[in-house]
Amino acid sequence: MPPTTRVEFEVAIICALPLEASAVVDLFDEHYDDEHDIYGKQEGDSNAYSTGRIGQHDIVLAHMPGMGKSSAANVASGLRSSFTGIKLALIVGICGAVPIPSPNNPIILGDVIISNSIIEFDFDIRALLNKLEVRHVREKLGEKILQNLANLREKIDTARYPGVNQDRLFEATHRHMHRGEFFSRDCLCSMARSHSDPVLLENPARRKRLDAEAPTPLVHIGTIGSASTVMKSAEHRDLIAQRDNIIAFEMEGAGVWDNLPCIIIKGVCDYADSHKNKHWQDYAAATAASAAKAFLDYWTSTQGPRNLVTTPYRKRSYSPSIADVANVSKQVRHGSPTQRQDHVPVPIRTDQASSSLQPVPGPSDLGTRQTRLDALNFEQLDARHTTIKKTHTGTCKWLFSKSEYLDWQDEQKLHEHHGFLWIKGKPGAGKSAIMKFAYSEAQARSNNSAVVSYFFNARGERLEKSTCGMYRSLRHYPHITINKSVELILEAQQGHTEDITKYIQSNLKAGKSERVDKLKTEVQEKSQGVFLWVVLVVPMLQKAWDRGKVKSLRECLQSIPDDLNKLFKDILCRDTEDMQELVLCLKWLLYAGRPLKPEELYFGILSGTNPESLTPWEPGDDTPEIINRFILSSSKGLAEPTRNKVPTVQFIHESVRDFLLKENGLALIQDNIDCTSAGPAHDHLKRCCQNYINIAAIGQSEDSSSEDMARFRFLEYSIRHIFKHAELAASHMISQEVFLAEFALAAAAVDNQRILELLIQNDADFNSECKEYGNALHVAIEKGHTPSVDTLVKFGLSARFQSQYRWRNLLYQAVSYFADRI
Repeated sequence: MPPTTRVEFEVAIICALPLEASAVVDLFDEHYDDEHDIYGKQEGDSNAYSTGRIGQHDIVLAHMPGMGKSSAANVASGLRSSFTGIKLALIVGICGAVPIPSPNNPIILGDVIISNSIIEFDFDIRALLNKLEVRHVREKLGEKILQNLANLREKIDTARYPGVNQDRLFEATHRHMHRGEFFSRDCLCSMARSHSDPVLLENPARRKRLDAEAPTPLVHIGTIGSASTVMKSAEHRDLIAQRDNIIAFEMEGAGVWDNLPCIIIKGVCDYADSHKNKHWQDYAAATAASAAKAFLDYWTSTQGPRNLVTTPYRKRSYSPSIADVANVSKQVRHGSPTQRQDHVPVPIRTDQASSSLQPVPGPSDLGTRQTRLDALNFEQLDARHTTIKKTHTGTCKWLFSKSEYLDWQDEQKLHEHHGFLWIKGKPGAGKSAIMKFAYSEAQARSNNSAVVSYFFNARGERLEKSTCGMYRSLRHYPHITINKSVELILEAQQGHTEDITKYIQSNLKAGKSERVDKLKTEVQEKSQGVFLWVVLVVPMLQKAWDRGKVKSLRECLQSIPDDLNKLFKDILCRDTEDMQELVLCLKWLLYAGRPLKPEELYFGILSGTNPESLTPWEPGDDTPEIINRFILSSSKGLAEPTRNKVPTVQFIHESVRDFLLKENGLALIQDNIDCTSAGPAHDHLKRCCQNYINIAAIGQSEDSSSEDMARFRFLEYSIRHIFKHAELAASHMISQEVFLAEFALAAAAVDNQRILELLIQNDADFNSECKEYGNALHVAIEKGHTPSVDTLVKFGLSARFQSQYRWRNLLYQAVSYFADRI
């Protein structure tokens, strides 16, 4: 019988691609939403769902709008808000596998990968995976997968095995020169006519598995690497796999694991190299869906806790840096990363913490102890705490006389609240401010006691809003049981109301009259206890007073919305000056790959609104005061630099971000902007990065990349994040082919090896030509850029010299610059 409400669903399946979801839906034993959606979803949840039954389990299938960690995180968050009873999420689809040499059962296309360490397991799920290690259970699982595959083949023809002749594995160093004259999204390695082609790699065990007409798919359980981009380099694949003991790569797992207890089940459609084609995707999706259904036969609802249970260790997700990319070839030459311990399918390896997380022995002296404490430090450790503005003089002291606070400090009542005081309130009410006040007072009053604190920063970097960051900040691992607590609702407190009154009296300097006193009372009442609203409104009223508009003060107050979101809209739309700067500023604050420093945001905005004005930065050109005023103006006062040693720019309050994203606030500024879809924004930010890189390339110095970084303050971010923005835009179906092709020509023209290496990893079209020079190699030869020529030749790009004068001249350039290489 179908569930009566969506709360009763305990198993979720998440799919990134329509072909993955189709395979899962076709294996439903019963469909609950054939005619219409009977369960609905939480307000604000933009996900699309299908519901049905697989075996004894009621299943909700979440359809992702695009690939990648960001999209997966958003879908998982919406899923958790609508289906609150979910105990287990399966991420089902396709992946790229590492072709690890094995004497018995190597991974081949069509096999299934199940994760055991990209997620945080509770005890029961680990026990279930260990159960699969038993031979007869493993055989039963394989039989069920085959049966499910047979059922799928009856429904969809694409679920059939593509054929052993389509399973090609190439040497890791092969750059895939089997391409046609014009660019093709599929690698044309079918032009390698047989398995005797010298670039093809075989080992006896793999060859034996492919002797069968349609090999039985095997299940391999191990570590899966999750990245924000598709793995397209075999050399890079092998280095990462060897370092982290990874057997496959995918793009969604890391986005889900912080929201839901999950397991990744994916079919192998390629070998995580540049040999990409779509022949295997449907079959791999079918094997993954079949394995997921078979897996659920062994899982019962009692095996999954309702909350996410954490363990001390979780493998980090794979995210390549520029240094990784640049050093791949060098590292490959010094070793053979594919030659490592044999991979054995199905047997489970118990997760072991990496060497950097091993238990530390007791320190032998204070110096050693201090060194280890220093190692836990990170740059933005106190950023959130220092950014919270100091409370107004005379406010917040009422907290210490409240019965709730006194009960919390009373050890005799510890059994009632377990040491937990929960201060609640509306967004912007002043919760963080009163917590900072309480912490400062506790520090001042403490004698020999240690007072520790951690302020989560939703607008900050990962360590500022994660459990790991909290632990590193506190320097110990507290165990806190939260069954009961003392609750204090901020805006309902008389002391809080009096604090707002004090703030208004001190900051709204409009003389002394009955009219002004009445106005201040109306401000107090209209605020509804939200301190942030008062902080934003009082300067508006003060500005009107300073301009001599005394009689219009009340009209000004009446025109200001009492709702915080409506106030944000009013601030953003009050005038139409510099709207282009405003929109781009908000996009950077919402979608930047990391919090930006003030000077980075400054140049990031200029690179999109006025790129021709950009020049190498010199001390004194744009002072911090000038930059901060620009940011204040561009954000209409809704953003500010943090107050730590290395400041970054953030919204004045998290409610601003909520307004822009959850309420689609940017659409209120410009009709063609939709904040619910991040794709166009990432494409815009990518173009800004490209503009800045192009400007920097023109003015770069000959001998020092570090000097370039100092003179071009936005260059480091642009290089590191341009492809991440492009990838996220592509996940929303915004093509990046033209961008990659044009960028390759530009990078060759200025001898930018870092960009060329990244373009190679991102499958750029190096065969694209410009009328003046030709392809990227022609450009590099014409300019005499030896490093770029070496990079492109190693990649496999060739130059075609013709009889025309232009090409004779190019040949002359090649002989002149590179005689020792010809």
